[in-house]
Amino acid sequence: MEISKHLKNDPYKPLCKWEDDFYVQWGGNGLVLKCGGLEKSLSSDNPLDEAVKQTVYRTAFFEAFSNVHDMFVRGEGDTIEIAEQNAFNKAVKQIACNDHEYERRHYRNGCGVCKHCGHFKKVFDPLEKCAVCGVATYYSERDGKWYCEEHTKNELMIKK
Repeated sequence: MEISKHLKNDPYKPLCKWEDDFYVQWGGNGLVLKCGGLEKSLSSDNPLDEAVKQTVYRTAFFEAFSNVHDMFVRGEGDTIEIAEQNAFNKAVKQIACNDHEYERRHYRNGCGVCKHCGHFKKVFDPLEKCAVCGVATYYSERDGKWYCEEHTKNELMIKK
């Protein structure tokens, strides 16, 4: 297990038995935006008050990344210890899942979530289409139109 460089001198030491390939980081007071809350706040008559009310909460968190398992997990809780245990439980469940079945849910970028274990991965073609060539893309959006990498560069050249 590799610990984030900025946490090497942190008094908290991970308690769970993370595999060696995991990179971990944590914090005692993370800021979280709830899904959809930002849009609701921005469309409000009083965006700042709405943001505080609808989209923000603070929590202890623990995050772990693994290239071997193609995984990112995040745990939250009242303490870093609880957050770590939540993240570890998610990782164990995802590693043990032998039959990932991905659902798109609300993701339009090609990502999906395994309905058995919660594993998150890019497994689908994006739902957006390039405004120029029609290829599936989630590369760049401007003025409500999507552009693939090639046509993003072309559009930028034309605008100059």
